[in-house]
Amino acid sequence: MNTNQVIILIGRENLEKDSHLHRDVFAKLKEFPLTVFFDPNDQIRRAINHPIFKKIPSFLRKNLWLRKMARLSIIFFFFLKHGQYDLIHLKSFRAKSNNLDLRIWALTEQLKKLNHTTQITLIGRSAGAIVATKASLLFPIHQIICLGYPFKHPDEQEEAFRTEHLALVNTPTLIIQGERDVYGGKEIMGKYALNQATKVIFQDLDHDFTLNETSRLKLISQLRTYLKRN
Repeated sequence: MNTNQVIILIGRENLEKDSHLHRDVFAKLKEFPLTVFFDPNDQIRRAINHPIFKKIPSFLRKNLWLRKMARLSIIFFFFLKHGQYDLIHLKSFRAKSNNLDLRIWALTEQLKKLNHTTQITLIGRSAGAIVATKASLLFPIHQIICLGYPFKHPDEQEEAFRTEHLALVNTPTLIIQGERDVYGGKEIMGKYALNQATKVIFQDLDHDFTLNETSRLKLISQLRTYLKRN
């Protein structure tokens, strides 16, 4: 029996900031015999920010009641689509769409529906990297790639929910971190307890992964090498 392989992209809170990664980097993953799709919460946010809504007359878009109804309808549709509708979680998403507990729950519920022979690669971007690593403690994952792990918010004190679980993540994990990342640059080495299955490599990047042609090609090469090797 052939093993199915899938890549699930788990984005950050602000999808618009990573549009360049989807266009210039993740699109290159199509060359692999893998199925690539987004985690449930990213699907909701992508739908809410779909360009089609910009074509709606401005007087309708400015109507607060209509905006709330449209948003609620989209959220309701995707929760039903994935069989994950629950009033508590729906209210939680509406209150804070980047609720990590909700995102982990929604992702693991989706993973449970995959064939048991499926090899799963999670690519977590920023906050999505926290979701990916924590989900691996609840469901068997083949490998994880983290792009810009948010070790510490630059305006906050150390927060245990970001890093305390990393020592337990024994899934093969590659963290590609920016040397100029305000959420953690080279100073992270030795500062946080990482599992021996985790490898960290650095690029001359900031947290937004602002790419020039050289860094774009290098990032694509790193992703290709890791995916092919594993």
